[in-house]
Amino acid sequence: NYKYLEAGRRMPLLLVSGFPSSGKTTRTLQIKTYLEKEKNKNVVVVSENNLLGEGKNEVFRDSRREKDIRGALKADVIRLLNKEDVVILDAANYIKGYRHGHGTRQDRKQSSMLEKCLTNL
Repeated sequence: NYKYLEAGRRMPLLLVSGFPSSGKTTRTLQIKTYLEKEKNKNVVVVSENNLLGEGKNEVFRDSRREKDIRGALKADVIRLLNKEDVVILDAANYIKGYRHGHGTRQDRKQSSMLEKCLTNL
């Protein structure tokens, strides 16, 4: 649902959320392509895949390492946010407080949108 884009509103932050292997990265790339080609937007993707590497199962077993990864993702997102570009965060984002408390919307008066990727279990 791209009604915010169609209405001409700014949407600088898109959180893509879902279980592992639910299609988050695929959906992120589809949205990125659409925004760049159809809406002429500059899109930056921040992906937990880049920080996790091959050892992602080990990271999720260690809550301290997982918290460090979430902190690094949040720092990257905040650093990249501006009024013109769209930042897409491709990560599990399964913690409600993390999804809603990026320190971006209220502090920076920026809009955001959540795209949930669901899968049949």
